Amino acid sequence: TQVMDIFRFYAKNHNLTILASIHDAIVLKDPLPPALKNQILDAMQKQTNNPYWDLKEEMYHRCQ
Repeated sequence: TQVMDIFRFYAKNHNLTILASIHDAIVLKDPLPPALKNQILDAMQKQTNNPYWDLKEEMYHRCQ
């Protein structure tokens, strides 16, 4: 929860639209900018004192 809260904090502060938050996944409306991804990852690792956290991205498309 702590790590996901960090992600949501950065997403909100950068005006990213969160479509869903499911256990260990957050679905954004738009792609996560690479620089922001690095910033979030750094914050996650430092705030939890765990250098092994990582962020993976997957692109989903609407069903038609």
